[in-house]
Amino acid sequence: NTCPHIIQFYGALLEEGDCWICMELMNTSLDHFYKFIYHKLNQFIPENILAYITLSILQALDYMKSRWKIIHRDVKPSNILVSRTAIKLCDFGISGKLIDSITKTRDAGYRPYLP
Repeated sequence: NTCPHIIQFYGALLEEGDCWICMELMNTSLDHFYKFIYHKLNQFIPENILAYITLSILQALDYMKSRWKIIHRDVKPSNILVSRTAIKLCDFGISGKLIDSITKTRDAGYRPYLP
């Protein structure tokens, strides 16, 4: 993975029926970050930070589509990881392969975020 906005996967371990996924460590997810800023600090995330988050995720999605022909299908705040220096997309559990610009499944994803 050469995209700076996609979480690095290091490997997986299978032990006694459990699967342990090893990936890059980040500070928090966007949903937890937002709740902290809004509820604890009584502020909003500044527009320039929201713009950077949006651009980072769009670059990650474009990379997935153009490089791997895959769409994520589950973009939501809990799947966007945040640190002081990076924004990264994670959780590719229901990602789908693009074939002729369409996917076979139309209703995959987390229901509250579906159109």
